Amino acid sequence: MAEVKKTGTKIAEREALNAAGESQSDYTEAVRAQYTYLPSGKVITWDFAHIPEPVERAFAIEGFLNKVGHAANVKNKADYKGYSVEQMNKVVDAELDAFLENAIEGGWTNREGGNEINLAAVLEAFAELRGATVEQARAAWETYSDDNKTRVRTNPKIKAIIAQKRADKAAKLAGEAGGDELPAL
Repeated sequence: MAEVKKTGTKIAEREALNAAGESQSDYTEAVRAQYTYLPSGKVITWDFAHIPEPVERAFAIEGFLNKVGHAANVKNKADYKGYSVEQMNKVVDAELDAFLENAIEGGWTNREGGNEINLAAVLEAFAELRGATVEQARAAWETYSDDNKTRVRTNPKIKAIIAQKRADKAAKLAGEAGGDELPAL
């Protein structure tokens, strides 16, 4: 049997389609999903307008768990090579917090919005790193190419600042919560 080698070549097309069959980047307009396996041309289309409620819920739960998994899998990124376990845990916690915050704000109703750290948090960290105001960071952001935006969003120093801010917030909340209501060991 021949060995399968990873080539980085795209093997599938994934599309959300509206009622007219047009590809949609915004999932709120989609009524169907289509997966095309490119090597064989096999196409699987699912019409969500005619789906039994238990199956719809199962798909939603599976989708949620996959999205959360993608958010947590930042540990696989080369950007974090050399991070300690403690540093990595802070980054993953920040990614999970950002995922949930972004989801609550409707940020993953499209393919691009799901796994990004909340832009407000990125701009705040970027401003802090550059000694600027958030307004200055936002103005600069608006002029950046997609590549430069990605460089800022994925920068380990930016993510570390966000992670530290979230860890500080969590520690403060934990300190305020006490612990007296816990049973004795």
